[in-house]
Amino acid sequence: MRIPSSLQRLSFSSSEAMVDFASDLIARRAQEHVVANGIFRLVLSGGTSPLPLYRRFADTANPPDIPWEQTEIFWGDERMVDPESEHSNYGLAASIFLNKVRVAQRNIHRMHGESKHPELAAQNYEYTIAGSFGLPAFPAAWDQSGPLMFPRFDIVLLGMGPDGHTASIFPGSPALDTRRWVLPVSCPEIPPRVPRLTMTAPLLSSARTVIFLVGAKGKQAALERVHASSSGQRTWLPAGCIGAEKELFWLILR
Repeated sequence: MRIPSSLQRLSFSSSEAMVDFASDLIARRAQEHVVANGIFRLVLSGGTSPLPLYRRFADTANPPDIPWEQTEIFWGDERMVDPESEHSNYGLAASIFLNKVRVAQRNIHRMHGESKHPELAAQNYEYTIAGSFGLPAFPAAWDQSGPLMFPRFDIVLLGMGPDGHTASIFPGSPALDTRRWVLPVSCPEIPPRVPRLTMTAPLLSSARTVIFLVGAKGKQAALERVHASSSGQRTWLPAGCIGAEKELFWLILR
Protein backbone atom coordinates (compact mmCIF):
# COMPACT_ATOMS: atom_id res chain seq x y z
CA MET A 1 0.00 0.00 0.00
CA ARG A 2 1.28 3.46 -0.91
CA ILE A 3 1.32 5.54 2.30
CA PRO A 4 -0.28 8.96 1.67
CA SER A 5 1.16 12.11 3.17
CA SER A 6 -2.32 12.90 4.50
CA LEU A 7 -4.91 10.41 5.81
CA GLN A 8 -8.26 11.67 7.04
CA ARG A 9 -11.22 9.68 8.36
CA LEU A 10 -14.33 11.82 8.64
CA SER A 11 -17.79 10.81 9.83
CA PHE A 12 -21.01 12.48 8.71
CA SER A 13 -24.50 12.28 10.17
CA SER A 14 -26.21 13.08 6.87
CA SER A 15 -25.66 12.26 3.23
CA GLU A 16 -26.02 15.95 2.39
CA ALA A 17 -23.12 16.92 4.66
CA MET A 18 -20.90 14.21 3.19
CA VAL A 19 -21.77 15.27 -0.36
CA ASP A 20 -21.09 18.93 0.52
CA PHE A 21 -17.60 18.04 1.74
CA ALA A 22 -16.79 15.72 -1.16
CA SER A 23 -18.05 18.03 -3.90
CA ASP A 24 -16.20 21.04 -2.46
CA LEU A 25 -12.98 19.01 -2.16
CA ILE A 26 -13.25 17.70 -5.72
CA ALA A 27 -13.96 21.18 -7.10
CA ARG A 28 -10.94 22.67 -5.31
CA ARG A 29 -8.57 19.95 -6.44
CA ALA A 30 -9.95 20.05 -9.99
CA GLN A 31 -9.30 23.78 -10.26
CA GLU A 32 -5.78 23.34 -8.87
CA HIS A 33 -4.92 20.60 -11.37
CA VAL A 34 -6.32 22.56 -14.31
CA VAL A 35 -4.28 25.62 -13.33
CA ALA A 36 -1.14 23.51 -12.91
CA ASN A 37 -1.52 21.07 -15.81
CA GLY A 38 -4.43 22.19 -17.98
CA ILE A 39 -6.35 19.00 -17.26
CA PHE A 40 -8.14 17.18 -14.43
CA ARG A 41 -8.42 13.38 -14.51
CA LEU A 42 -11.20 11.87 -12.39
CA VAL A 43 -11.88 8.17 -11.82
CA LEU A 44 -15.49 7.34 -10.97
CA SER A 45 -16.77 4.60 -8.70
CA GLY A 46 -19.67 2.26 -9.29
CA GLY A 47 -22.15 1.08 -6.68
CA THR A 48 -24.70 3.12 -4.75
CA SER A 49 -22.50 5.15 -2.38
CA PRO A 50 -21.46 7.83 -4.92
CA LEU A 51 -24.95 8.38 -6.35
CA PRO A 52 -25.83 11.38 -4.12
CA LEU A 53 -22.52 12.96 -5.15
CA TYR A 54 -23.27 12.34 -8.82
CA ARG A 55 -26.64 14.01 -8.39
CA ARG A 56 -24.89 17.01 -6.86
CA PHE A 57 -22.65 17.22 -9.93
CA ALA A 58 -25.81 17.69 -12.03
CA ASP A 59 -27.53 20.10 -9.62
CA THR A 60 -28.24 23.20 -11.67
CA ALA A 61 -29.29 25.19 -8.60
CA ASN A 62 -26.07 24.63 -6.65
CA PRO A 63 -23.47 22.94 -8.87
CA PRO A 64 -19.90 22.43 -7.67
CA ASP A 65 -17.43 24.61 -9.55
CA ILE A 66 -15.74 21.79 -11.45
CA PRO A 67 -14.07 22.73 -14.77
CA TRP A 68 -15.81 20.01 -16.76
CA GLU A 69 -14.46 21.24 -20.10
CA GLN A 70 -10.93 20.37 -18.91
CA THR A 71 -11.92 17.13 -17.17
CA GLU A 72 -11.27 13.57 -18.36
CA ILE A 73 -13.47 10.83 -16.89
CA PHE A 74 -12.45 7.22 -16.24
CA TRP A 75 -13.96 4.31 -14.31
CA GLY A 76 -12.40 2.22 -11.58
CA ASP A 77 -14.43 -0.81 -12.61
CA GLU A 78 -17.22 -1.95 -14.86
CA ARG A 79 -19.58 -4.88 -15.22
CA MET A 80 -19.41 -6.87 -18.46
CA VAL A 81 -22.79 -5.69 -19.68
CA ASP A 82 -24.07 -3.37 -22.40
CA PRO A 83 -23.79 0.35 -21.56
CA GLU A 84 -27.61 0.57 -21.63
CA SER A 85 -27.92 -2.10 -18.91
CA GLU A 86 -29.16 -1.12 -15.47
CA HIS A 87 -25.99 -2.76 -14.14
CA SER A 88 -23.59 -0.58 -16.16
CA ASN A 89 -21.51 1.80 -14.05
CA TYR A 90 -21.01 3.98 -17.11
CA GLY A 91 -24.72 4.00 -17.93
CA LEU A 92 -25.65 5.02 -14.40
CA ALA A 93 -23.17 7.90 -14.30
CA ALA A 94 -24.21 9.03 -17.77
CA SER A 95 -27.90 9.15 -16.90
CA ILE A 96 -27.37 10.93 -13.57
CA PHE A 97 -24.83 13.58 -14.51
CA LEU A 98 -22.51 13.04 -17.47
CA ASN A 99 -25.25 13.84 -19.98
CA LYS A 100 -26.00 17.05 -18.08
CA VAL A 101 -22.57 18.64 -17.60
CA ARG A 102 -20.13 20.09 -20.12
CA VAL A 103 -17.79 17.11 -20.51
CA ALA A 104 -16.68 16.52 -24.10
CA GLN A 105 -17.55 13.02 -25.30
CA ARG A 106 -13.93 12.50 -26.33
CA ASN A 107 -12.96 12.96 -22.67
CA ILE A 108 -15.32 10.27 -21.38
CA HIS A 109 -13.26 7.08 -21.31
CA ARG A 110 -15.62 4.23 -20.49
CA MET A 111 -14.67 0.61 -20.06
CA HIS A 112 -16.26 -1.47 -22.82
CA GLY A 113 -18.29 -3.87 -20.74
CA GLU A 114 -20.17 -5.11 -23.79
CA SER A 115 -17.01 -6.82 -25.08
CA LYS A 116 -17.14 -10.60 -25.37
CA HIS A 117 -13.42 -10.77 -24.60
CA PRO A 118 -12.69 -9.45 -21.07
CA GLU A 119 -8.90 -9.76 -21.30
CA LEU A 120 -8.84 -7.83 -24.57
CA ALA A 121 -11.16 -5.21 -23.07
CA ALA A 122 -8.80 -4.87 -20.09
CA GLN A 123 -5.79 -4.40 -22.37
CA ASN A 124 -7.68 -1.89 -24.51
CA TYR A 125 -8.46 0.17 -21.41
CA GLU A 126 -4.79 0.12 -20.50
CA TYR A 127 -4.09 1.54 -23.97
CA THR A 128 -6.76 4.21 -23.38
CA ILE A 129 -5.10 5.23 -20.11
CA ALA A 130 -1.65 5.28 -21.72
CA GLY A 131 -2.96 7.50 -24.51
CA SER A 132 -4.49 9.99 -22.10
CA PHE A 133 -1.23 10.36 -20.19
CA GLY A 134 0.94 10.45 -23.30
CA LEU A 135 2.70 7.25 -22.28
CA PRO A 136 4.09 4.83 -24.84
CA ALA A 137 1.73 2.18 -26.17
CA PHE A 138 2.76 -1.12 -24.66
CA PRO A 139 2.89 -4.35 -26.67
CA ALA A 140 -0.50 -5.98 -27.12
CA ALA A 141 0.78 -9.35 -25.91
CA TRP A 142 1.71 -8.38 -22.36
CA ASP A 143 2.79 -11.04 -19.96
CA GLN A 144 1.33 -10.89 -16.48
CA SER A 145 4.06 -8.55 -15.25
CA GLY A 146 2.65 -5.64 -17.25
CA PRO A 147 4.30 -2.20 -17.52
CA LEU A 148 6.86 -0.76 -15.15
CA MET A 149 5.08 2.53 -14.39
CA PHE A 150 1.74 3.65 -13.02
CA PRO A 151 0.09 6.87 -14.24
CA ARG A 152 -1.22 9.21 -11.55
CA PHE A 153 -4.88 10.13 -11.73
CA ASP A 154 -5.79 13.33 -9.93
CA ILE A 155 -8.75 11.96 -7.95
CA VAL A 156 -10.09 8.43 -7.59
CA LEU A 157 -13.53 7.86 -6.06
CA LEU A 158 -14.11 4.50 -4.40
CA GLY A 159 -16.69 2.70 -2.31
CA MET A 160 -16.46 -0.41 -0.16
CA GLY A 161 -18.62 -3.53 0.12
CA PRO A 162 -19.42 -5.41 3.35
CA ASP A 163 -16.69 -7.92 2.47
CA GLY A 164 -14.13 -5.13 2.14
CA HIS A 165 -13.97 -5.18 -1.65
CA THR A 166 -13.45 -1.95 -3.56
CA ALA A 167 -13.84 -1.28 -7.28
CA SER A 168 -14.10 -4.93 -8.41
CA ILE A 169 -11.11 -6.01 -6.34
CA PHE A 170 -12.35 -8.81 -4.09
CA PRO A 171 -10.49 -10.60 -1.28
CA GLY A 172 -7.73 -12.74 -2.75
CA SER A 173 -7.85 -10.99 -6.13
CA PRO A 174 -4.73 -10.95 -8.31
CA ALA A 175 -5.50 -7.24 -8.82
CA LEU A 176 -4.13 -6.58 -5.33
CA ASP A 177 -0.50 -7.17 -6.31
CA THR A 178 0.35 -6.79 -9.98
CA ARG A 179 2.09 -4.49 -12.42
CA ARG A 180 -0.97 -4.51 -14.65
CA TRP A 181 -3.26 -1.47 -14.68
CA VAL A 182 -6.55 -3.21 -15.53
CA LEU A 183 -7.60 -6.83 -15.14
CA PRO A 184 -10.65 -8.93 -15.99
CA VAL A 185 -12.60 -10.33 -13.04
CA SER A 186 -14.63 -13.54 -13.06
CA CYS A 187 -18.17 -13.59 -11.66
CA PRO A 188 -18.11 -12.55 -7.99
CA GLU A 189 -20.30 -14.04 -5.27
CA ILE A 190 -22.26 -10.81 -4.90
CA PRO A 191 -24.86 -9.41 -7.29
CA PRO A 192 -24.84 -8.67 -10.09
CA ARG A 193 -23.06 -11.95 -10.76
CA VAL A 194 -21.45 -10.98 -14.03
CA PRO A 195 -17.79 -10.78 -15.07
CA ARG A 196 -16.14 -7.41 -14.62
CA LEU A 197 -13.16 -5.22 -15.39
CA THR A 198 -11.25 -3.44 -12.65
CA MET A 199 -8.37 -1.05 -12.23
CA THR A 200 -5.77 -2.72 -10.04
CA ALA A 201 -4.82 -1.74 -6.51
CA PRO A 202 -1.36 -0.40 -7.50
CA LEU A 203 -2.90 1.82 -10.19
CA LEU A 204 -5.63 3.16 -7.89
CA SER A 205 -3.07 3.75 -5.14
CA SER A 206 -0.92 5.82 -7.49
CA ALA A 207 -3.57 8.56 -7.62
CA ARG A 208 -2.78 11.88 -6.03
CA THR A 209 -6.04 11.88 -4.06
CA VAL A 210 -8.27 8.91 -3.21
CA ILE A 211 -11.71 9.46 -1.70
CA PHE A 212 -13.70 6.58 -0.20
CA LEU A 213 -17.45 7.19 0.15
CA VAL A 214 -18.89 4.60 2.52
CA GLY A 215 -22.19 4.09 4.29
CA ALA A 216 -21.40 2.39 7.61
CA LYS A 217 -24.59 0.31 7.74
CA GLY A 218 -23.66 -3.35 7.37
CA LYS A 219 -19.98 -2.48 6.92
CA GLN A 220 -18.81 -1.75 10.45
CA ALA A 221 -16.71 -4.90 10.79
CA ALA A 222 -14.94 -4.21 7.50
CA LEU A 223 -14.38 -0.57 8.46
CA GLU A 224 -12.78 -1.62 11.75
CA ARG A 225 -10.39 -3.97 9.95
CA VAL A 226 -9.49 -1.36 7.35
CA HIS A 227 -8.83 1.30 9.97
CA ALA A 228 -6.74 -1.12 12.01
CA SER A 229 -4.53 -1.61 8.96
CA SER A 230 -3.79 2.12 8.81
CA SER A 231 -2.54 1.83 12.41
CA GLY A 232 0.05 -0.76 11.44
CA GLN A 233 -2.00 -3.97 11.70
CA ARG A 234 -2.02 -6.09 8.54
CA THR A 235 -5.27 -6.60 6.65
CA TRP A 236 -5.98 -8.40 3.43
CA LEU A 237 -9.21 -6.56 2.83
CA PRO A 238 -8.85 -4.91 -0.59
CA ALA A 239 -10.10 -1.51 0.58
CA GLY A 240 -7.41 -1.50 3.26
CA CYS A 241 -4.74 -2.08 0.62
CA ILE A 242 -5.50 1.15 -1.26
CA GLY A 243 -3.27 4.12 -0.59
CA ALA A 244 -2.59 7.39 -2.40
CA GLU A 245 0.34 9.56 -3.41
CA LYS A 246 -0.81 12.58 -1.37
CA GLU A 247 -4.27 12.40 0.21
CA LEU A 248 -6.47 9.52 1.32
CA PHE A 249 -9.94 10.38 2.59
CA TRP A 250 -12.43 8.02 4.20
CA LEU A 251 -15.83 9.74 4.26
CA ILE A 252 -18.20 7.64 6.34
CA LEU A 253 -21.96 8.11 6.62
CA ARG A 254 -23.02 6.96 10.08
